Amino acid sequence: MIKANKKTATARELDLTEEDIALVADLFSRARDSEGVKKQNRVRRLENEIRDENRRIENSRADIESRERDIVSYQEERDTLTREIAEAPAPVPYPVSGAKADLERARALPWVKSLSIETIMVQGADLQFIVAKTRANSLVTTLDKKYSRSERWYKAKPYKIALPAYNIRIGLMPHNSCALESRALGLALANSNDTAHFLSTISRYNHEVHPHWGTSSVPTDNTGEYRGVCLGEYESEVSGAFRRSIAEGLIAFAVYLQTAGSSHAYIAKREIWALWLGKAEYNVAIIPSAEEEKTLGESAEDSDDCTCYDGEDRTCDDDCDCECDCHS
Repeated sequence: MIKANKKTATARELDLTEEDIALVADLFSRARDSEGVKKQNRVRRLENEIRDENRRIENSRADIESRERDIVSYQEERDTLTREIAEAPAPVPYPVSGAKADLERARALPWVKSLSIETIMVQGADLQFIVAKTRANSLVTTLDKKYSRSERWYKAKPYKIALPAYNIRIGLMPHNSCALESRALGLALANSNDTAHFLSTISRYNHEVHPHWGTSSVPTDNTGEYRGVCLGEYESEVSGAFRRSIAEGLIAFAVYLQTAGSSHAYIAKREIWALWLGKAEYNVAIIPSAEEEKTLGESAEDSDDCTCYDGEDRTCDDDCDCECDCHS
């Protein structure tokens, strides 16, 4: 039988005062009253809540006063502008014959299939738009990279692909800028049945349907939704052209659609846009054959995980100032 090893405890003096010992005694006295402790704790929490709510009320009062001052300022500016509008000379009417000639010129553009005016409900209001439908395979852009089945990007000789057929929606209300304003200038895919041929071999990227690399994505079950366009350095030219003429605006916009490549677009690399779109012809064009891949191997260049390529293999972080979808 193993005997416990007992040690004799050595008595030591407490380095505590009588007041300290009394505090400990009081602690145990109160601890025995569990219901009382719960109530005291609840009282402390309620006092904190009361203090926080009073602080919120004071903040709300300050916010209300600020908003009331804003309303007065807005009303004064509105009244001033309304008076200036009333006192300004009536604008010279644009001749109907000029509008007809402009629309006929727009309709005659070789890549315009049809031109119509549509009334569309937007946020509860009926708004009128000119809708220009483009001809299939009429607008083109150039790519200079290919994406292998081993999920690497390769430099390639520049090759052209036809842009999708588009519906271009032009608002019939004046706007200072068409950039990212779908009521002024909206872009939608005309044929939604050819944007679901996603490549199962690709795991590095998530497939997303963007009408153009300068637009945000659209739902895969409704790819005909209109999106505003990030015009980048083309903003002044495109917006100004649409203020002068429908035909000139469409011409300027067509140039943008085919040639834009701003680093601040939603997808900076048009090759990534083509890869994401799920369009059968793009898959054939952008994926090199096994034989072709051999000729491209020496100039292999890995792409980035992010659409805002900066030369490093990374994902986009908060320090990046681009507008790509990584931030959403």
